[in-house]
Order: sequence, then structure tokens, then C-alpha cells
Amino acid sequence: MYKKILLLILINTFGFCYAQNLKEFTRYNYEVTYLKRLDNQNPETATCILDVYPNRSFFADKNFIEKQYALSNINPDQDRFTQVSNINSKYRPIAFNFLVYKTNSSTTLYNQISETKVQYLLDNHFINWVVSPEISDWNNFKVQKATATINGREWTVLFTKEIAINNGPYIFNTLPGFV
Repeated sequence: MYKKILLLILINTFGFCYAQNLKEFTRYNYEVTYLKRLDNQNPETATCILDVYPNRSFFADKNFIEKQYALSNINPDQDRFTQVSNINSKYRPIAFNFLVYKTNSSTTLYNQISETKVQYLLDNHFINWVVSPEISDWNNFKVQKATATINGREWTVLFTKEIAINNGPYIFNTLPGFV
């Protein structure tokens, strides 16, 4: 009898240990300053999230992620229209209505324009970075400046080799450090 109980406890303990779905990732929060349109000189600011997993990463506007999570948890026993309206008003404004998914070889942008869902697949090495040799201090990190022109826009980023991840917000990757 005691052997059966002990065996049952061991099986349950073993099952619980392997039933855990651990998703080890590192989350970085960014405050991004950007121009919404090329002809507008008034910068706007948004909080964005970059989740870096061992072999992939996700980047999106924090409000966008929270809104998607809230929409996925709508209560089926309540009025759907009211719930969606409340969620839409709670998570405004959303700076970027897209999700960036990166692997070691490619970057995919997922976007929705009106009712049309769009997906762009990019080779990770399509950005030609010009890296400044100067190293300066920023927020207790040694950083370098890199610039690139992407689709007619000039981009300037700071990256550090002190964080051994060649990743960053939006489509910025392939630099020898963390953006």
C-alpha cells in the first residue's frame, strides 16, 4: 500500500515538473521617439516591448500587445461589442500597429491595414549600417552610433557590445551588439 502511494506521489511530482511550460526570454522596454510621417517634424513617443528568446524575438508597441491580450480574453457570456469598444478606448493610442518577428536568418513584419493583413519577409542583412568608430558612455554602457537609410528614412541607433545580443527594436538587428 505504501509503495503504491509513494509511486503515485513520485509519478505526480515527475509529471508536474515536466508539465511546466517554461518560456525563457528576456523582455526589454523601450521608449521610442519617432516621426509618424516624413513631412511632420513633431516627434512622438511610445513605449515598446522587445521579447528576446534564444532563437527568435518579438517587437511591438506595448499598447498593441496589451490590446491583443485583452481581445483574446473577451468573456463570451458578456456583450462582445461593449467589451471590444472598451478595450479599443482603453488602449489608445497605439503608435505601431505591427508585430516584428525575427529569427537568425530573417525578419517578418506583420501588419494590418484596415481589414487586410499584410506580411513582409526581409533578409536580416538588407540594412547597410555605417558604424561610427567613436565609443561613448550612455546610461552606464559603452555605445557606438550606427546609421542607415531604409526606405527613404534616415535611422540613427546606439548599440552596445556589453549586451551580447545582436538584436533591437523594430527591424534593427545584425549590428555587433544590442540596439
